[in-house]
Amino acid sequence: GSPRTSTTCPGETTSYYINVLNSGDFRGEFDFSVSESFVSLSDNKFVLNSGESKRLKLFANAPVDSGTYDFELNIEGNKVSETVNFELVVDSCYGYGLTVRGDSSISICEHSTALMSLNLANEGTVANDFTVSIADGPIWARSNTDRVLLGKDESKTFLIALAPDFGVIGNYSIEVSAVPDKGNIKSKTNLNVEVRKCHSVDLDIDLEESVVCKGDSNFYTVNIENNGEFGKNYNISLDGPSWVDLVGEEIISLAPGRGTSFAFIARPSDDVKNKVYYITINAQARDVSAKSESDVLKLEVKNAD
Repeated sequence: GSPRTSTTCPGETTSYYINVLNSGDFRGEFDFSVSESFVSLSDNKFVLNSGESKRLKLFANAPVDSGTYDFELNIEGNKVSETVNFELVVDSCYGYGLTVRGDSSISICEHSTALMSLNLANEGTVANDFTVSIADGPIWARSNTDRVLLGKDESKTFLIALAPDFGVIGNYSIEVSAVPDKGNIKSKTNLNVEVRKCHSVDLDIDLEESVVCKGDSNFYTVNIENNGEFGKNYNISLDGPSWVDLVGEEIISLAPGRGTSFAFIARPSDDVKNKVYYITINAQARDVSAKSESDVLKLEVKNAD
């Protein structure tokens, strides 16, 4: 006849019952065995008097993969052998999907914020509670929640917030995971983030070293370029002896990708000591980035011929 059928969820245990009757004329022993390892029995044998019956219980621990599983109960006793067929239907009770809404890759500036959206859908037949987390990724990537409760056929969106600081440059992979309370399926998806160097300045003194004679005046040119992605105002400063001065404005404004030049002058008097001096020119952004760059001139003072 048709197999005895039970329907359950992955990893759950379900039970079957069968009455075993000794229809013979004598007391007899009946031995039981099953064809599949995921099935166990309440008893391995019965001893029954003639006309006596007893209920045997079968326990099926459902595999984690959904599908239909067949198994057999074999009964041996009283010189007879019988096979009883069973069917276990494992539903996709805990199926779900974790997907990125939109592009899984993004390019952002250092010291900026962005949100990436993910969708968690319960494709199973029962409500389920999910733990969502960043399984692997930089500390500046955070999830806006760690728990998502979904009813049957329900889906919800959660966010991954990105906030790399200044100086965080490069390509990063972020692994987001979802783990259900019910079921053994774990899902992961990857986000790819490129963090660009958006705040940068180059500064270069035309000469690396020079000689100036006492009583003379030497001008030196400094080139500055804003190679970031935002317009900046830079404070220009000089670190050196008192007889070296900047020429012109000490604040320079530059649009992204633009550069200019400025100068400083060295005018050692006769009482300045003959030796090597190091002159440092520094440019620092006046905004919150405080991005800075400097260069050094090695300057030797000598007596005039």
